[in-house]
Amino acid sequence: MASGYIAENQAPNVTHVPAFEQVTIAASATSTVTFENTTAHVVIQSNTDVIVGVSTAGVAGTSSFRLRGTTGSGPTIPLSLPIQTKQLVFSNPSSTDAIYVSYCATLTRGEAADFPALTSANGFEKVE
Repeated sequence: MASGYIAENQAPNVTHVPAFEQVTIAASATSTVTFENTTAHVVIQSNTDVIVGVSTAGVAGTSSFRLRGTTGSGPTIPLSLPIQTKQLVFSNPSSTDAIYVSYCATLTRGEAADFPALTSANGFEKVE
């Protein structure tokens, strides 16, 4: 029988995987980031104002929020969101300048189907 640290200790249980990237968004453009698995947590920072949502319809409408720069057109304070989503949509509110958005996401090992769909469109059928 084997002995030593590996033999005496179980392998670590990895339940989350990191994903991070910097996205360049042209003036008045939108960029969609699709994740391999559902997120558990996301941290977002931009070099200036950015509109953030989870769908292109949400960013185009009222289901989004604007992350504002700290001093006029300065960088944003990192925003930490405990959000479960399969995609993020970033929109550049500037009509003249490109912006840079950085994100770091914690991806679950679960698939999107493992999480309930919390919308009124299906009558909250998966909510107990």
